[in-house]
Amino acid sequence: MSKQKVLPILVIIIVAICILALYFFKPSARAKNTPNNAWRVSVQKAHLSSNTPQLSLIGQVESPRETTLASPSNAYVSEVLVAEGNVVKKGQLLVTLDTSDEKLRLAQREADVADVNAQITAEKNRFQSDIEALAIEKGLSKLASKASTRYGNLAKRQVGSDVQWDESKQAEGKQSLSLINRELAIQDHPNRLARLQAQLARVSALRDQSALDLARTQITAPFNGRITKLPISAQNRLRTGDTVLTLYDTDAIEVRAQIPLKYLSIFELALQQQKPIAGNFTSLGQTIPITLSRLSGAIEKGKGGIDGLFSIAMNPQTQKAFPITMGRSLSISLELPAVNKSIIVPTQAIYGQDRIYTVQKTLLVSHKIKRVGTQTSLDGSLRFLIDSANIKEGEDILITQVPNAISGMEVQITHSTSLETAQNTESTQVTKKVDPQL
Repeated sequence: MSKQKVLPILVIIIVAICILALYFFKPSARAKNTPNNAWRVSVQKAHLSSNTPQLSLIGQVESPRETTLASPSNAYVSEVLVAEGNVVKKGQLLVTLDTSDEKLRLAQREADVADVNAQITAEKNRFQSDIEALAIEKGLSKLASKASTRYGNLAKRQVGSDVQWDESKQAEGKQSLSLINRELAIQDHPNRLARLQAQLARVSALRDQSALDLARTQITAPFNGRITKLPISAQNRLRTGDTVLTLYDTDAIEVRAQIPLKYLSIFELALQQQKPIAGNFTSLGQTIPITLSRLSGAIEKGKGGIDGLFSIAMNPQTQKAFPITMGRSLSISLELPAVNKSIIVPTQAIYGQDRIYTVQKTLLVSHKIKRVGTQTSLDGSLRFLIDSANIKEGEDILITQVPNAISGMEVQITHSTSLETAQNTESTQVTKKVDPQL
Protein backbone atom coordinates (compact mmCIF):
# COMPACT_ATOMS: atom_id res chain seq x y z
CA MET A 1 0.00 0.00 0.00
CA SER A 2 1.39 3.31 -0.89
CA LYS A 3 2.40 5.87 1.63
CA GLN A 4 -0.19 8.40 0.36
CA LYS A 5 -3.06 6.03 1.11
CA VAL A 6 -1.87 5.07 4.63
CA LEU A 7 -1.54 8.62 5.97
CA PRO A 8 -5.24 9.66 5.74
CA ILE A 9 -6.33 6.39 7.30
CA LEU A 10 -3.91 6.93 10.17
CA VAL A 11 -5.28 10.45 10.78
CA ILE A 12 -8.84 9.17 10.90
CA ILE A 13 -7.90 6.46 13.39
CA ILE A 14 -6.10 8.96 15.63
CA VAL A 15 -9.13 11.35 15.60
CA ALA A 16 -11.46 8.50 16.45
CA ILE A 17 -9.26 7.43 19.34
CA CYS A 18 -9.23 11.04 20.67
CA ILE A 19 -13.01 11.30 20.49
CA LEU A 20 -13.44 8.04 22.34
CA ALA A 21 -10.93 9.13 24.96
CA LEU A 22 -12.77 12.42 25.53
CA TYR A 23 -16.11 10.61 25.85
CA PHE A 24 -14.92 8.03 28.37
CA PHE A 25 -12.76 10.36 30.44
CA LYS A 26 -15.09 13.45 30.48
CA PRO A 27 -15.73 15.00 33.99
CA SER A 28 -19.08 14.15 35.61
CA ALA A 29 -21.61 17.10 35.71
CA ARG A 30 -22.79 18.36 39.10
CA ALA A 31 -26.41 17.51 39.92
CA LYS A 32 -28.68 20.56 39.95
CA ASN A 33 -31.32 20.97 42.65
CA THR A 34 -34.87 20.70 41.37
CA PRO A 35 -36.41 24.19 41.55
CA ASN A 36 -39.18 24.66 44.17
CA ASN A 37 -42.22 26.26 42.52
CA ALA A 38 -44.09 26.90 45.81
CA TRP A 39 -45.18 30.55 46.43
CA ARG A 40 -43.28 32.35 49.16
CA VAL A 41 -45.89 33.93 51.46
CA SER A 42 -46.34 35.77 54.73
CA VAL A 43 -48.78 34.73 57.43
CA GLN A 44 -50.32 36.23 60.55
CA LYS A 45 -51.15 34.29 63.68
CA ALA A 46 -54.90 34.25 64.36
CA HIS A 47 -55.75 36.07 67.59
CA LEU A 48 -59.33 35.86 68.84
CA SER A 49 -60.31 38.86 70.93
CA SER A 50 -62.96 41.51 71.52
CA ASN A 51 -62.50 44.23 68.91
CA THR A 52 -64.28 47.50 68.19
CA PRO A 53 -65.28 47.87 64.54
CA GLN A 54 -64.99 51.24 62.88
CA LEU A 55 -67.35 52.62 60.26
CA SER A 56 -66.40 55.46 57.93
CA LEU A 57 -69.20 57.64 56.56
CA ILE A 58 -69.54 60.88 54.65
CA GLY A 59 -71.50 63.44 56.63
CA GLN A 60 -72.76 66.97 56.11
CA VAL A 61 -72.88 69.72 58.69
CA GLU A 62 -76.32 71.21 59.29
CA SER A 63 -78.36 72.86 62.01
CA PRO A 64 -81.96 72.02 63.01
CA ARG A 65 -82.31 75.59 64.23
CA GLU A 66 -82.03 77.68 61.09
CA THR A 67 -84.24 80.76 61.24
CA THR A 68 -85.39 83.33 58.71
CA LEU A 69 -86.18 86.70 60.29
CA ALA A 70 -88.90 88.65 58.46
CA SER A 71 -90.15 92.23 58.45
CA PRO A 72 -93.04 92.72 60.94
CA SER A 73 -94.65 95.46 58.83
CA ASN A 74 -94.25 97.74 55.82
CA ALA A 75 -91.18 99.82 56.58
CA TYR A 76 -87.90 101.15 55.24
CA VAL A 77 -84.57 99.69 56.37
CA SER A 78 -82.79 102.29 58.49
CA GLU A 79 -79.50 100.54 59.20
CA VAL A 80 -77.83 97.16 58.63
CA LEU A 81 -75.30 96.44 61.38
CA VAL A 82 -73.99 93.02 60.24
CA ALA A 83 -72.81 91.25 57.09
CA GLU A 84 -73.22 87.77 55.66
CA GLY A 85 -71.00 85.26 57.45
CA ASN A 86 -70.79 87.27 60.69
CA VAL A 87 -71.02 85.36 63.98
CA VAL A 88 -73.51 87.05 66.31
CA LYS A 89 -74.53 86.66 69.94
CA LYS A 90 -78.01 86.24 71.35
CA GLY A 91 -79.75 89.60 71.70
CA GLN A 92 -77.30 91.45 69.44
CA LEU A 93 -78.88 94.19 67.31
CA LEU A 94 -78.71 93.20 63.64
CA VAL A 95 -81.00 95.49 61.61
CA THR A 96 -83.11 98.57 62.45
CA LEU A 97 -86.26 99.53 60.53
CA ASP A 98 -87.86 102.98 60.24
CA THR A 99 -90.27 103.46 63.18
CA SER A 100 -92.40 106.36 61.83
CA ASP A 101 -95.29 104.25 60.55
CA GLU A 102 -95.35 102.02 63.60
CA LYS A 103 -95.38 104.99 65.97
CA LEU A 104 -98.41 106.45 64.16
CA ARG A 105 -100.24 103.11 64.31
CA LEU A 106 -99.45 102.81 68.00
CA ALA A 107 -100.79 106.32 68.68
CA GLN A 108 -104.02 105.45 66.85
CA ARG A 109 -104.43 102.23 68.83
CA GLU A 110 -103.83 104.03 72.12
CA ALA A 111 -106.53 106.56 71.18
CA ASP A 112 -108.95 103.71 70.47
CA VAL A 113 -108.22 102.22 73.87
CA ALA A 114 -108.80 105.57 75.56
CA ASP A 115 -112.11 105.96 73.71
CA VAL A 116 -113.42 102.57 74.84
CA ASN A 117 -112.29 103.22 78.41
CA ALA A 118 -114.30 106.45 78.36
CA GLN A 119 -117.35 104.56 77.08
CA ILE A 120 -116.99 102.04 79.89
CA THR A 121 -116.81 104.84 82.46
CA ALA A 122 -119.91 106.48 80.92
CA GLU A 123 -121.77 103.17 81.05
CA LYS A 124 -120.96 102.72 84.70
CA ASN A 125 -122.12 106.27 85.46
CA ARG A 126 -125.30 105.67 83.48
CA PHE A 127 -125.94 102.50 85.48
CA GLN A 128 -125.64 104.37 88.76
CA SER A 129 -127.98 107.06 87.43
CA ASP A 130 -130.51 104.46 86.31
CA ILE A 131 -130.50 102.87 89.77
CA GLU A 132 -131.21 106.25 91.40
CA ALA A 133 -133.82 107.14 88.78
CA LEU A 134 -135.53 103.76 89.23
CA ALA A 135 -136.63 104.65 92.75
CA ILE A 136 -138.08 107.93 91.51
CA GLU A 137 -139.75 106.20 88.56
CA LYS A 138 -141.39 103.73 90.94
CA GLY A 139 -142.69 106.56 93.11
CA LEU A 140 -144.06 108.46 90.13
CA SER A 141 -145.71 105.28 88.85
CA LYS A 142 -147.50 104.80 92.17
CA LEU A 143 -148.70 108.42 92.15
CA ALA A 144 -149.95 108.11 88.58
CA SER A 145 -151.79 104.89 89.49
CA LYS A 146 -153.44 106.58 92.48
CA ALA A 147 -154.42 109.57 90.40
CA SER A 148 -155.96 107.32 87.73
CA THR A 149 -157.90 105.41 90.39
CA ARG A 150 -159.15 108.62 91.98
CA TYR A 151 -160.33 110.11 88.68
CA GLY A 152 -162.00 106.81 87.90
CA ASN A 153 -163.99 106.88 91.11
CA LEU A 154 -165.04 110.49 90.50
CA ALA A 155 -166.13 109.64 86.99
CA LYS A 156 -168.22 106.71 88.23
CA ARG A 157 -169.95 109.01 90.73
CA GLN A 158 -170.34 111.52 87.94
CA VAL A 159 -168.38 114.07 89.94
CA GLY A 160 -165.42 114.17 87.57
CA SER A 161 -165.30 114.19 83.79
CA ASP A 162 -164.35 111.26 81.58
CA VAL A 163 -161.70 113.42 79.91
CA GLN A 164 -159.82 113.84 83.16
CA TRP A 165 -160.04 110.10 83.77
CA ASP A 166 -158.65 109.34 80.29
CA GLU A 167 -155.79 111.78 80.81
CA SER A 168 -154.95 110.22 84.18
CA LYS A 169 -154.93 106.72 82.63
CA GLN A 170 -152.68 107.98 79.83
CA ALA A 171 -150.29 109.54 82.38
CA GLU A 172 -150.28 106.23 84.31
CA GLY A 173 -149.43 104.28 81.14
CA LYS A 174 -146.60 106.62 80.19
CA GLN A 175 -145.16 106.40 83.69
CA SER A 176 -145.41 102.58 83.63
CA LEU A 177 -143.68 102.51 80.24
CA SER A 178 -140.92 104.75 81.56
CA LEU A 179 -140.49 102.46 84.56
CA ILE A 180 -140.26 99.40 82.30
CA ASN A 181 -137.61 101.11 80.12
CA ARG A 182 -135.62 102.09 83.20
CA GLU A 183 -135.73 98.53 84.55
CA LEU A 184 -134.71 97.19 81.13
CA ALA A 185 -131.78 99.58 81.00
CA ILE A 186 -130.63 98.37 84.40
CA GLN A 187 -131.03 94.70 83.41
CA ASP A 188 -129.15 95.28 80.14
CA HIS A 189 -126.22 96.99 81.87
CA PRO A 190 -124.09 93.79 82.19
CA ASN A 191 -124.51 93.10 78.45
CA ARG A 192 -123.54 96.63 77.45
CA LEU A 193 -120.59 96.55 79.84
CA ALA A 194 -119.45 93.13 78.53
CA ARG A 195 -119.66 94.39 74.96
CA LEU A 196 -117.56 97.44 75.82
CA GLN A 197 -115.05 95.29 77.68
CA ALA A 198 -114.77 92.99 74.65
CA GLN A 199 -114.22 96.03 72.48
CA LEU A 200 -111.60 97.22 74.95
CA ALA A 201 -109.84 93.82 74.77
CA ARG A 202 -109.83 94.01 70.97
CA VAL A 203 -108.41 97.53 70.74
CA SER A 204 -105.96 96.74 73.56
CA ALA A 205 -104.71 93.72 71.58
CA LEU A 206 -104.31 95.90 68.50
CA ARG A 207 -102.42 98.43 70.59
CA ASP A 208 -100.16 95.73 72.02
CA GLN A 209 -99.60 94.36 68.52
CA SER A 210 -98.58 97.82 67.35
CA ALA A 211 -96.25 98.14 70.34
CA LEU A 212 -94.78 94.72 69.51
CA ASP A 213 -94.32 95.68 65.86
CA LEU A 214 -92.61 98.86 66.98
CA ALA A 215 -90.25 96.86 69.19
CA ARG A 216 -89.60 94.45 66.31
CA THR A 217 -88.25 97.26 64.18
CA GLN A 218 -85.12 96.57 66.25
CA ILE A 219 -84.28 93.14 64.83
CA THR A 220 -82.02 91.17 67.21
CA ALA A 221 -80.42 87.72 67.15
CA PRO A 222 -82.67 85.06 68.75
CA PHE A 223 -79.65 82.91 69.64
CA ASN A 224 -75.91 82.63 69.18
CA GLY A 225 -75.58 82.09 65.47
CA ARG A 226 -74.03 82.82 62.13
CA ILE A 227 -75.63 84.74 59.29
CA THR A 228 -76.05 82.83 56.02
CA LYS A 229 -78.21 85.24 53.95
CA LEU A 230 -78.64 89.01 54.04
CA PRO A 231 -80.66 90.10 50.98
CA ILE A 232 -81.29 93.69 52.16
CA SER A 233 -79.45 96.98 52.47
CA ALA A 234 -80.21 100.40 53.92
CA GLN A 235 -83.29 102.23 52.53
CA ASN A 236 -84.83 99.05 51.09
CA ARG A 237 -88.61 99.13 51.31
CA LEU A 238 -89.89 95.98 52.98
CA ARG A 239 -93.39 94.60 53.07
CA THR A 240 -94.84 92.56 55.89
CA GLY A 241 -93.25 89.10 55.81
CA ASP A 242 -90.32 90.01 53.54
CA THR A 243 -87.05 88.25 54.44
CA VAL A 244 -84.60 90.36 56.40
CA LEU A 245 -81.86 87.77 57.04
CA THR A 246 -81.28 84.07 57.68
CA LEU A 247 -79.06 82.62 60.40
CA TYR A 248 -78.46 79.30 62.16
CA ASP A 249 -77.73 78.40 65.76
CA THR A 250 -74.02 77.70 66.19
CA ASP A 251 -74.73 75.92 69.49
CA ALA A 252 -77.01 73.35 67.81
CA ILE A 253 -74.92 72.12 64.89
CA GLU A 254 -75.28 68.48 63.85
CA VAL A 255 -73.72 66.12 61.35
CA ARG A 256 -76.09 64.17 59.09
CA ALA A 257 -74.72 60.97 57.56
CA GLN A 258 -76.39 58.11 55.69
CA ILE A 259 -76.05 54.80 57.54
CA PRO A 260 -76.12 51.66 55.35
CA LEU A 261 -79.13 49.44 56.03
CA LYS A 262 -76.95 46.48 57.00
CA TYR A 263 -75.77 48.47 60.05
CA LEU A 264 -79.22 49.82 60.93
CA SER A 265 -79.98 47.16 63.58
CA ILE A 266 -76.71 47.97 65.37
CA PHE A 267 -77.57 51.66 65.59
CA GLU A 268 -81.18 51.06 66.67
CA LEU A 269 -80.10 48.65 69.40
CA ALA A 270 -77.48 51.09 70.67
CA LEU A 271 -80.10 53.84 70.98
CA GLN A 272 -82.59 51.52 72.71
CA GLN A 273 -79.95 50.48 75.25
CA GLN A 274 -78.95 54.15 75.70
CA LYS A 275 -75.41 53.37 74.58
CA PRO A 276 -74.86 56.03 71.91
CA ILE A 277 -72.33 55.31 69.20
CA ALA A 278 -69.38 57.71 69.36
CA GLY A 279 -66.97 58.84 66.69
CA ASN A 280 -65.00 61.81 65.45
CA PHE A 281 -63.91 63.82 62.46
CA THR A 282 -60.99 66.12 61.77
CA SER A 283 -61.32 69.85 61.13
CA LEU A 284 -58.52 72.42 61.02
CA GLY A 285 -56.11 69.91 62.54
CA GLN A 286 -58.41 69.16 65.46
CA THR A 287 -60.12 65.84 66.20
CA ILE A 288 -63.70 66.69 67.09
CA PRO A 289 -65.82 64.07 68.92
CA ILE A 290 -69.39 63.34 67.83
CA THR A 291 -72.16 61.15 69.28
CA LEU A 292 -75.21 59.57 67.64
CA SER A 293 -78.25 61.42 69.00
CA ARG A 294 -81.08 60.00 66.86
CA LEU A 295 -82.05 58.42 63.55
CA SER A 296 -84.18 59.95 60.84
CA GLY A 297 -87.86 59.04 60.98
CA ALA A 298 -88.04 57.71 57.42
CA ILE A 299 -85.91 56.20 54.66
CA GLU A 300 -86.02 58.42 51.61
CA LYS A 301 -86.97 56.79 48.33
CA GLY A 302 -84.00 55.75 46.24
CA LYS A 303 -81.53 55.72 49.14
CA GLY A 304 -79.76 52.65 50.46
CA GLY A 305 -79.73 53.73 54.06
CA ILE A 306 -81.22 55.90 56.80
CA ASP A 307 -79.86 59.23 57.97
CA GLY A 308 -78.18 59.36 61.35
CA LEU A 309 -77.92 62.67 63.22
CA PHE A 310 -74.80 63.19 65.32
CA SER A 311 -74.32 65.89 67.93
CA ILE A 312 -70.96 67.68 68.04
CA ALA A 313 -69.17 68.06 71.35
CA MET A 314 -68.24 71.48 72.70
CA ASN A 315 -64.67 72.70 72.64
CA PRO A 316 -63.35 71.66 76.10
CA GLN A 317 -61.01 74.65 76.23
CA THR A 318 -63.51 77.40 75.40
CA GLN A 319 -66.76 75.56 76.30
CA LYS A 320 -68.12 76.83 72.99
CA ALA A 321 -69.05 75.19 69.72
CA PHE A 322 -66.26 74.45 67.25
CA PRO A 323 -66.24 76.88 64.29
CA ILE A 324 -67.56 74.60 61.53
CA THR A 325 -69.06 75.92 58.30
CA MET A 326 -72.66 74.92 57.64
CA GLY A 327 -73.23 72.59 54.66
CA ARG A 328 -69.65 71.33 54.73
CA SER A 329 -69.06 67.68 53.77
CA LEU A 330 -66.61 65.70 55.88
CA SER A 331 -65.47 62.18 56.61
CA ILE A 332 -66.49 60.80 59.99
CA SER A 333 -65.23 57.68 61.74
CA LEU A 334 -67.54 55.82 64.13
CA GLU A 335 -66.80 53.15 66.73
CA LEU A 336 -69.44 50.42 66.67
CA PRO A 337 -70.16 48.09 69.63
CA ALA A 338 -67.37 45.59 70.33
CA VAL A 339 -67.52 42.15 68.63
CA ASN A 340 -66.34 39.21 70.75
CA LYS A 341 -64.12 36.47 69.31
CA SER A 342 -63.25 38.39 66.17
CA ILE A 343 -59.96 38.55 64.26
CA ILE A 344 -58.25 41.58 62.72
CA VAL A 345 -56.65 40.93 59.32
CA PRO A 346 -55.14 43.24 56.66
CA THR A 347 -57.01 43.89 53.45
CA GLN A 348 -54.69 41.63 51.42
CA ALA A 349 -55.85 38.63 53.48
CA ILE A 350 -59.35 38.88 51.98
CA TYR A 351 -60.07 37.07 48.73
CA GLY A 352 -63.23 38.19 46.98
CA GLN A 353 -65.85 39.29 49.49
CA ASP A 354 -66.01 36.44 51.99
CA ARG A 355 -62.96 34.18 51.82
CA ILE A 356 -59.55 33.84 53.45
CA TYR A 357 -56.91 31.12 53.52
CA THR A 358 -54.94 29.52 56.32
CA VAL A 359 -51.70 27.59 55.87
CA GLN A 360 -51.69 24.05 57.25
CA LYS A 361 -48.59 21.94 56.62
CA THR A 362 -47.51 24.15 53.67
CA LEU A 363 -50.96 23.77 52.05
CA LEU A 364 -53.66 26.40 51.70
CA VAL A 365 -57.05 25.80 53.32
CA SER A 366 -60.02 27.94 52.26
CA HIS A 367 -62.40 29.44 54.84
CA LYS A 368 -65.66 31.29 54.23
CA ILE A 369 -65.87 34.20 56.63
CA LYS A 370 -68.20 37.04 57.58
CA ARG A 371 -66.85 40.56 57.72
CA VAL A 372 -68.16 42.34 60.83
CA GLY A 373 -66.44 45.70 60.43
CA THR A 374 -63.25 47.56 59.71
CA GLN A 375 -60.50 49.26 61.68
CA THR A 376 -57.94 51.87 60.77
CA SER A 377 -54.44 51.03 61.96
CA LEU A 378 -52.02 53.55 63.41
CA ASP A 379 -50.32 54.03 60.05
CA GLY A 380 -53.68 54.78 58.40
CA SER A 381 -54.10 51.47 56.58
CA LEU A 382 -57.46 49.69 56.54
CA ARG A 383 -58.04 46.38 58.29
CA PHE A 384 -61.01 44.07 58.41
CA LEU A 385 -62.67 42.42 61.39
CA ILE A 386 -63.86 38.91 60.58
CA ASP A 387 -65.94 36.33 62.40
CA SER A 388 -63.76 33.57 63.85
CA ALA A 389 -66.32 30.74 63.55
CA ASN A 390 -64.09 28.59 61.29
CA ILE A 391 -60.66 29.67 62.53
CA LYS A 392 -58.83 28.58 65.69
CA GLU A 393 -56.50 30.57 67.89
CA GLY A 394 -52.92 30.60 66.60
CA GLU A 395 -53.65 29.37 63.07
CA ASP A 396 -51.55 30.86 60.26
CA ILE A 397 -53.65 33.25 58.16
CA LEU A 398 -52.36 33.98 54.67
CA ILE A 399 -51.75 37.73 54.30
CA THR A 400 -50.14 37.63 50.85
CA GLN A 401 -52.23 37.91 47.72
CA VAL A 402 -51.50 34.74 45.72
CA PRO A 403 -52.84 34.63 42.17
CA ASN A 404 -55.33 31.82 41.52
CA ALA A 405 -55.16 30.64 45.13
CA ILE A 406 -57.12 27.44 45.83
CA SER A 407 -57.35 24.94 48.66
CA GLY A 408 -54.49 22.40 48.55
CA MET A 409 -52.07 24.76 46.82
CA GLU A 410 -48.52 24.40 48.17
CA VAL A 411 -46.87 27.51 49.63
CA GLN A 412 -43.70 28.33 51.52
CA ILE A 413 -43.91 30.53 54.62
CA THR A 414 -41.14 33.10 54.61
CA HIS A 415 -42.45 35.49 57.25
CA SER A 416 -44.79 35.03 60.20
CA THR A 417 -46.10 37.85 62.37
CA SER A 418 -48.75 38.52 65.00
CA LEU A 419 -51.22 41.35 65.43
CA GLU A 420 -49.34 42.72 68.46
CA THR A 421 -46.07 42.80 66.54
CA ALA A 422 -47.71 44.63 63.63
CA GLN A 423 -49.27 47.17 65.99
CA ASN A 424 -45.97 47.79 67.75
CA THR A 425 -44.27 48.28 64.39
CA GLU A 426 -46.95 50.75 63.31
CA SER A 427 -46.63 52.63 66.60
CA THR A 428 -42.87 52.96 66.10
CA GLN A 429 -43.35 54.17 62.52
CA VAL A 430 -45.88 56.79 63.58
CA THR A 431 -43.57 57.96 66.38
CA LYS A 432 -40.72 58.36 63.93
CA LYS A 433 -42.94 60.42 61.66
CA VAL A 434 -43.79 62.69 64.56
CA ASP A 435 -40.20 62.97 65.88
CA PRO A 436 -37.53 62.32 63.19
CA GLN A 437 -34.79 62.29 65.85
CA LEU A 438 -36.09 59.02 67.30
